[in-house]
Amino acid sequence: MALAATRSRITNELRAQLNMMLTEVANASATETRRQLNEFVQAVHAAREEDRRAISASLEQIQKEHTADYLSLRNDLETVASLTDEEIRRARQSLIQFAANKSNQSSKP
Repeated sequence: MALAATRSRITNELRAQLNMMLTEVANASATETRRQLNEFVQAVHAAREEDRRAISASLEQIQKEHTADYLSLRNDLETVASLTDEEIRRARQSLIQFAANKSNQSSKP
């Protein structure tokens, strides 16, 4: 009987030690998993922030290019309008001179 009791006691002690070791391993694994998950979350946040900055810089560059294109187009349109206005004035002056010359020619005998 003493042998069975000793065997039972040793088995219980080994099971208790094994359960304690398994609990420690599970706790360590859970801690490592949480650490790795936190690292992953931080990496995702850093990547998102980097993407946000890159997109913001791209949008700012596009806005600058749009503004430059708009100003260039406006300047070109103002130039065309000015040149067209000058051409209309010249054409009008030519018509007035032509009409005056025709009038003078028709009044001559």
